[in-house]
Amino acid sequence: MNGMAEFEWISILNIKEEILRVWCLPGRDGTPLRIPDSDAGYFFSDEIFVVLKTFKRNTKMCYNIHFWIGKEKAQEMGASPPAKVKELMAVLNDNVVLFREIEGSESPQFKRYFKIFGVHKGSLNDVFDPKNPQAFKPKLLHFHLNKKSNRTEMFEVPISWKSLTSNDVFIYDEGTKMTQWNGSRCDEEERQAARQYGRSALKKRNCKVPFEFFDEEDLFEKNELRSKLGEKDVPLRPAKPQKKDFQKVMLRLSDETNRLVLTKVYIGKIYRDGINPDDVTFVEDFRVLFVYIGPGASEREKLSTWDEAAKYLKAAGRPEKAIAVFASGSYLPEFNEIWDDHQTKEHVTAESNWSDILNIKEEVLRVWCLSQRDGTPLRIPDNDVGYFFSDEIFVVLKTFRRNTKMCYNIHFWIGEEKAQEMGASPPAKVKELMAMLNDKVVLFREIEGFESPQFKQYFKVFGVHKGSLNDIFNPNDPKDFTPKLLHFHLNKKRNRTEMFEVPISWKSLTSNDVFIYDEGTKMTQWNGSRCDEEERQAARHYIASALKRRNCKATSEFYDEEDLFEKNELRKKLGEKDVPPMHTKYEKKGFQKVMLRLSDESGTLVLTKVYSGKIYRDGINPNDVTFAEDFNVLFVYIGPGASEREKLSAWDEAVKYLKTAGRPEKAIAVFASGSYLPEFNEIWNDQEVQKSAEGTHASNGGSVNY
Repeated sequence: MNGMAEFEWISILNIKEEILRVWCLPGRDGTPLRIPDSDAGYFFSDEIFVVLKTFKRNTKMCYNIHFWIGKEKAQEMGASPPAKVKELMAVLNDNVVLFREIEGSESPQFKRYFKIFGVHKGSLNDVFDPKNPQAFKPKLLHFHLNKKSNRTEMFEVPISWKSLTSNDVFIYDEGTKMTQWNGSRCDEEERQAARQYGRSALKKRNCKVPFEFFDEEDLFEKNELRSKLGEKDVPLRPAKPQKKDFQKVMLRLSDETNRLVLTKVYIGKIYRDGINPDDVTFVEDFRVLFVYIGPGASEREKLSTWDEAAKYLKAAGRPEKAIAVFASGSYLPEFNEIWDDHQTKEHVTAESNWSDILNIKEEVLRVWCLSQRDGTPLRIPDNDVGYFFSDEIFVVLKTFRRNTKMCYNIHFWIGEEKAQEMGASPPAKVKELMAMLNDKVVLFREIEGFESPQFKQYFKVFGVHKGSLNDIFNPNDPKDFTPKLLHFHLNKKRNRTEMFEVPISWKSLTSNDVFIYDEGTKMTQWNGSRCDEEERQAARHYIASALKRRNCKATSEFYDEEDLFEKNELRKKLGEKDVPPMHTKYEKKGFQKVMLRLSDESGTLVLTKVYSGKIYRDGINPNDVTFAEDFNVLFVYIGPGASEREKLSAWDEAVKYLKTAGRPEKAIAVFASGSYLPEFNEIWNDQEVQKSAEGTHASNGGSVNY
């Protein structure tokens, strides 16, 4: 390993948090060049890139490594990963999942890392050089919003007026001039992505480069841009494979007969019982070929994995499909989502759509999990309602009647770390639900640890597990379960028991509360000497429900703190590791209510402070969007006369405001005229006689421009 590579790769072992890093390998085995974070997501078809995503599972650092190759370059290369990637694998040992990604056939896991994903033709040497501007070859860049994943994708298209489409945005880049063309039906996300790309490029070019913007409808039929692009015919883009024509396949790679043989195990539907831990298992999903190296696989089977995977895909007519290779001890939640074993997800039911909600004529509470950001909603049974998983997105619906009208509160809940990966807007499936219910809805964003009082009051017991639904105990694979320590605490103010995971350590236990140590096949309840009866009952109910679902001989034990000797089996299992203090939440005593107005009446979108300290209803302008920030919730009221631009910007501006205010995780409630939200009526200071006592009127100033 050369010095630079050694520094780059070994330094990764010092990472103790979730990060995303990208390198380019300028030759197949060249020195890795670190790509700046601002450029992560843009690739060049003649280069090889290495992408590292780190994440924590319990206390263990895990790594996803993706090596990305341009489509044409991939045809020149062999099946095995580049040497520098193998070096990185050797450094990180068995905590790794290694993906091969080929241009145009990338895995969903890979693209999910990037808000904007783009591919340039050529190499890093083809970027604009201000010292030699004549060497730059013009290019036409196409920005297209993938609405299913809420991600903008950029790719080069032939330079021709006929490449332009009204649905998208394009940039004609001449090196010393950039022109953005916005199709008449393009999305705001496409406009913003293209504008951001242009500004970033101009900043790097370090010279005076003009940047022009045109809307399709504002250009004459004959114009300068059309003249530059020309009218050359462009080929149709190749059609992508259709999911409806695909069948999942499971195969086993084994040399037990002294010959290396790839044998089909299942086709159409696949089941976990087909895995042999002494062999290598291939499982082909629509997007990815998963390759699991069993702990008992022979050296020959391990060494042949990449060649055999590439050979199989080539024979199947899908040579560019993404490949994910991993061994026992690695963590890949997507691998758990592909099975057809009924028992793995017997406690959830897929909802094909939201339409049955319109048939509800009574007050109900329903919860779904979105298995991916825009995946099929999985209905959570009523007896599991109130428990959430930090790596998932949940949708909670509360219906109620006001007079004869059905009203709806929709909450989308996100784990704290997952929220940092997502954009401001609600997931696509939530938008679908909103569109169906129209103006009868109040939409809440809830982030783990900062949920609104409205949300938590639905549940008698409210709990959050780390990980995903796929981390629940599986009786067919009990050894795959990772033990956890659950803390049950009574919120006496709300008369609600809350459950959350804490570090596995004897030092996590406190005499005021109740804890469960869950080992999968054994559950131990520990009752603190000063705990409340509600905590005991909530923990006992949790154990009874879990054992019933596990459908195997799992045991449970119950101990009171005062009945255990100082040295005991539970203490030995938990260990004595030091635990970090819980992070403190916002302090109410230092908080002041704020009212702001979001308006574009001046032609620019401006957020202006109206009141601070005390807030009054006369500050609401029905032609604008009103922000009213209470201690627990930012209420966003969309006035009946608000412009389309104000409406579309409400979520982004709310998130931006909270981030600037240092309260990025605060709950947000967005609603329009016609919705019913009694909590909004409780925050005002109008009932006080002298509204000038403490409230500061700031309608003539305090603008916040983003």
